[in-house]
Amino acid sequence: MNANTPLEAIIFDFNRTLFDPVSFRLYPGVQNMLEDLRQLYRLFIFSRMGHRRDRLLVDLGIADCFEASYFAAKKTSEELLRIFATHGLQPAHTYVVGDLLADELRVGAQVGAKTVWLRHGIFSGAQAILPHEKPTYTVSTIEELHGLLRPKQ
Repeated sequence: MNANTPLEAIIFDFNRTLFDPVSFRLYPGVQNMLEDLRQLYRLFIFSRMGHRRDRLLVDLGIADCFEASYFAAKKTSEELLRIFATHGLQPAHTYVVGDLLADELRVGAQVGAKTVWLRHGIFSGAQAILPHEKPTYTVSTIEELHGLLRPKQ
């Protein structure tokens, strides 16, 4: 990341980014990554509504890793801007991480955040159609994601 725009916050999608709905578990390495990154940055969830997802964060033992969690019927730039305003976040200092180009990454880019496509799972073959769907960074594993988000020593 450019030294003039240090990373301060990360907004994660939940389903299929951190959580595998098929095995009903976090992807391997997610818990360790979140526990590490929460010491360095402000972490948030911005995900689609799902049955008791807020409770699921508690049951999975990761709720305390996040400053706040937001669940929306549809992810929009207005919803994301509301999160930025509520928490005093600056888009230039925030990454939005997700698995869907046309959802969280498009919305993140529209508000000026850097975006990270976790290109794994059922949406890994997707192609960016609109300019705002093109991610700033692309990784394929949780380990790569952790390495990208971890400051270089």
